Amino acid sequence: MNDCDVHAFVLMTNHVHLLATSRARMGLSKAMQDIGRRYARYVNSAYRRTGTLYEGRFKSSLVETGTYLLTCMRYIELNPVRAGMARHPGGYPWSSFSQNVSGEPTGLVKPHAEYLQLGTTPERRGDAYLRLFEEAIPDRELVAIRESAEKSRALGSEAFCAGVEATLRRPVRVVRRGRPANSRPSPPNLSPFRVEN
Repeated sequence: MNDCDVHAFVLMTNHVHLLATSRARMGLSKAMQDIGRRYARYVNSAYRRTGTLYEGRFKSSLVETGTYLLTCMRYIELNPVRAGMARHPGGYPWSSFSQNVSGEPTGLVKPHAEYLQLGTTPERRGDAYLRLFEEAIPDRELVAIRESAEKSRALGSEAFCAGVEATLRRPVRVVRRGRPANSRPSPPNLSPFRVEN
């Protein structure tokens, strides 16, 4: 896929999630353009329609491998479960779950080095990957993943984000609205008062 390795995906009814590594500069952008053109042509021909299929530009987030890669894979493949479209990720056919749980992904899915470290054989990798789904993704991580994707910001530790900011010379962290918590003025030191006559 245009100099990109796809590690996880899910095709939902109105959107798509991909976790991919670009092997070339602008590889992901070119891949998304290509998908938009080719798929639009296919759908327009098959369903006798015209026009574009997607609204707006795709959103992306740079992900710190060691901290969030496997969590993002789970987040993506659990999307149909969270949406009530399947009871288990294995029950949803339009995702990478079955390929990743096999321990030896093929076709569109290319295993990431972090995924390969789950086990020395496909069976061990598949078992270890399946065990990851036994625990829920913590709410704070769900929020971090959603916010970074929605705002096209980096997802990772403070050190990772600082390094990316230094390299790109621009902010990459999700910034909360309002004044940062540590810059708010402290409330005055109020002591109980008494009324004197």
